[in-house]
Amino acid sequence: MSSISLGGARTRVARAGTARSAPLHDGPEPWARRDVVVVAVVLAVAVAGLVVGWLGVSDTVDLNSQTRWLGFGITALIVGGFGMVFWLLLGLRRVAVLRRDVLAELDRRHPAPAAAVATALVTDRSGFGTAAGMRRYHAPDCQMLAGKDGVRWAAEAAHVEAGLRPCPICTVGGLGHE
Repeated sequence: MSSISLGGARTRVARAGTARSAPLHDGPEPWARRDVVVVAVVLAVAVAGLVVGWLGVSDTVDLNSQTRWLGFGITALIVGGFGMVFWLLLGLRRVAVLRRDVLAELDRRHPAPAAAVATALVTDRSGFGTAAGMRRYHAPDCQMLAGKDGVRWAAEAAHVEAGLRPCPICTVGGLGHE
Protein backbone atom coordinates (compact mmCIF):
# COMPACT_ATOMS: atom_id res chain seq x y z
CA MET A 1 0.00 0.00 0.00
CA SER A 2 1.40 3.39 -0.89
CA SER A 3 0.61 6.66 0.75
CA ILE A 4 -0.33 9.70 -1.24
CA SER A 5 0.13 13.17 0.15
CA LEU A 6 -2.94 15.34 -0.10
CA GLY A 7 -2.29 19.01 -0.66
CA GLY A 8 -1.88 20.88 2.59
CA ALA A 9 -2.66 17.89 4.77
CA ARG A 10 0.11 16.81 7.08
CA THR A 11 -0.09 13.63 9.03
CA ARG A 12 1.99 12.71 11.99
CA VAL A 13 2.49 9.08 12.81
CA ALA A 14 3.55 8.32 16.35
CA ARG A 15 5.18 4.97 16.88
CA ALA A 16 5.30 3.26 20.22
CA GLY A 17 8.76 3.08 21.72
CA THR A 18 10.37 5.73 19.52
CA ALA A 19 10.15 8.60 22.00
CA ARG A 20 13.35 9.10 23.94
CA SER A 21 14.00 11.41 26.82
CA ALA A 22 17.76 11.65 26.30
CA PRO A 23 19.30 13.21 23.19
CA LEU A 24 20.85 10.75 20.78
CA HIS A 25 24.60 10.79 20.23
CA ASP A 26 25.66 12.11 16.82
CA GLY A 27 28.15 9.45 15.76
CA PRO A 28 29.68 6.08 16.30
CA GLU A 29 29.56 5.43 20.01
CA PRO A 30 31.26 6.56 22.09
CA TRP A 31 32.97 9.04 19.78
CA ALA A 32 31.50 12.12 18.15
CA ARG A 33 31.87 12.47 14.38
CA ARG A 34 34.32 15.34 14.86
CA ASP A 35 36.60 13.11 16.96
CA VAL A 36 36.61 10.37 14.33
CA VAL A 37 37.44 12.86 11.56
CA VAL A 38 40.33 14.39 13.53
CA VAL A 39 41.81 10.98 14.33
CA ALA A 40 41.34 9.82 10.72
CA VAL A 41 43.28 12.86 9.49
CA VAL A 42 46.09 12.27 12.01
CA LEU A 43 46.30 8.59 11.03
CA ALA A 44 46.30 9.49 7.31
CA VAL A 45 49.21 11.88 7.93
CA ALA A 46 51.03 9.15 9.90
CA VAL A 47 50.52 6.56 7.15
CA ALA A 48 51.69 9.08 4.53
CA GLY A 49 54.76 9.75 6.66
CA LEU A 50 55.49 6.04 6.91
CA VAL A 51 55.19 5.64 3.13
CA VAL A 52 57.44 8.65 2.48
CA GLY A 53 59.98 7.33 5.01
CA TRP A 54 59.94 3.89 3.41
CA LEU A 55 60.36 5.35 -0.07
CA GLY A 56 63.23 7.52 1.17
CA VAL A 57 65.02 4.59 2.81
CA SER A 58 64.54 2.29 -0.17
CA ASP A 59 65.77 4.89 -2.64
CA THR A 60 69.27 5.29 -1.19
CA VAL A 61 72.17 3.11 -0.13
CA ASP A 62 73.90 5.74 2.00
CA LEU A 63 73.55 4.85 5.70
CA ASN A 64 73.39 8.48 6.91
CA SER A 65 70.62 9.25 4.44
CA GLN A 66 68.73 6.10 5.40
CA THR A 67 69.00 7.02 9.09
CA ARG A 68 67.30 10.36 8.46
CA TRP A 69 64.48 8.70 6.50
CA LEU A 70 64.16 6.03 9.17
CA GLY A 71 63.84 8.77 11.82
CA PHE A 72 61.15 10.40 9.68
CA GLY A 73 59.22 7.11 9.49
CA ILE A 74 59.57 6.49 13.24
CA THR A 75 58.29 10.01 13.95
CA ALA A 76 55.29 9.33 11.71
CA LEU A 77 54.66 6.09 13.60
CA ILE A 78 54.80 7.92 16.94
CA VAL A 79 52.38 10.58 15.66
CA GLY A 80 49.97 7.82 14.65
CA GLY A 81 50.33 6.18 18.06
CA PHE A 82 49.57 9.45 19.84
CA GLY A 83 46.54 9.89 17.57
CA MET A 84 45.22 6.47 18.59
CA VAL A 85 45.86 7.12 22.30
CA PHE A 86 44.07 10.47 22.01
CA TRP A 87 41.13 8.75 20.29
CA LEU A 88 40.89 6.07 22.97
CA LEU A 89 41.08 8.66 25.77
CA LEU A 90 38.24 10.62 24.15
CA GLY A 91 36.18 7.43 24.03
CA LEU A 92 37.00 6.62 27.66
CA ARG A 93 35.95 10.10 28.73
CA ARG A 94 32.70 9.84 26.78
CA VAL A 95 31.95 6.41 28.26
CA ALA A 96 32.44 7.87 31.75
CA VAL A 97 29.99 10.68 30.96
CA LEU A 98 27.46 8.25 29.46
CA ARG A 99 27.86 5.92 32.47
CA ARG A 100 27.21 8.79 34.87
CA ASP A 101 24.10 9.78 32.91
CA VAL A 102 22.80 6.20 32.84
CA LEU A 103 23.38 5.75 36.58
CA ALA A 104 21.63 9.04 37.31
CA GLU A 105 18.66 7.95 35.21
CA LEU A 106 18.57 4.57 36.98
CA ASP A 107 18.67 6.30 40.37
CA ARG A 108 15.84 8.56 39.24
CA ARG A 109 13.68 5.67 38.02
CA HIS A 110 14.53 3.15 40.75
CA PRO A 111 15.29 4.51 44.22
CA ALA A 112 18.15 2.94 46.15
CA PRO A 113 17.38 -0.09 48.36
CA ALA A 114 18.16 1.99 51.46
CA ALA A 115 15.09 4.12 50.73
CA ALA A 116 12.87 1.03 50.81
CA VAL A 117 14.47 -0.14 54.05
CA ALA A 118 13.90 3.27 55.64
CA THR A 119 10.14 2.85 55.33
CA ALA A 120 10.17 -0.29 57.50
CA LEU A 121 12.68 0.74 60.16
CA VAL A 122 12.69 -0.90 63.55
CA THR A 123 13.70 1.54 66.29
CA ASP A 124 15.55 -0.86 68.56
CA ARG A 125 18.30 -3.37 67.76
CA SER A 126 15.82 -6.09 66.95
CA GLY A 127 15.69 -7.57 63.49
CA PHE A 128 18.63 -7.18 61.16
CA GLY A 129 20.90 -4.24 60.42
CA THR A 130 22.58 -2.69 57.43
CA ALA A 131 24.62 0.43 56.84
CA ALA A 132 24.96 2.73 53.85
CA GLY A 133 26.75 1.04 50.98
CA MET A 134 26.18 -2.51 52.23
CA ARG A 135 24.61 -5.13 49.97
CA ARG A 136 23.80 -7.54 52.80
CA TYR A 137 21.86 -7.42 56.05
CA HIS A 138 23.33 -8.66 59.31
CA ALA A 139 22.34 -10.01 62.73
CA PRO A 140 22.82 -7.58 65.66
CA ASP A 141 25.99 -9.33 66.87
CA CYS A 142 27.60 -9.78 63.43
CA GLN A 143 31.21 -8.58 63.20
CA MET A 144 30.47 -6.89 59.88
CA LEU A 145 28.33 -4.30 61.71
CA ALA A 146 30.84 -3.67 64.50
CA GLY A 147 31.87 -0.01 64.54
CA LYS A 148 29.64 1.07 61.66
CA ASP A 149 27.92 4.44 61.92
CA GLY A 150 24.32 4.94 60.81
CA VAL A 151 23.22 1.33 61.12
CA ARG A 152 19.57 0.93 60.17
CA TRP A 153 17.53 -1.85 61.74
CA ALA A 154 14.58 -3.49 60.06
CA ALA A 155 12.75 -6.77 59.81
CA GLU A 156 14.28 -9.41 57.55
CA ALA A 157 11.39 -9.16 55.09
CA ALA A 158 12.05 -5.44 54.59
CA HIS A 159 15.69 -6.09 53.76
CA VAL A 160 14.78 -8.87 51.33
CA GLU A 161 12.19 -6.62 49.69
CA ALA A 162 14.86 -3.92 49.33
CA GLY A 163 17.05 -6.35 47.39
CA LEU A 164 19.59 -7.05 50.11
CA ARG A 165 20.96 -10.54 50.76
CA PRO A 166 21.80 -12.20 54.08
CA CYS A 167 25.34 -12.02 55.42
CA PRO A 168 27.23 -15.30 54.90
CA ILE A 169 29.21 -14.74 58.12
CA CYS A 170 26.02 -14.57 60.18
CA THR A 171 24.71 -17.64 58.36
CA VAL A 172 27.92 -19.60 58.98
CA GLY A 173 27.91 -18.43 62.60
CA GLY A 174 24.74 -20.42 63.17
CA LEU A 175 22.24 -17.57 63.43
CA GLY A 176 20.26 -19.26 60.69
CA HIS A 177 18.79 -16.44 58.63
CA GLU A 178 18.89 -17.32 54.94
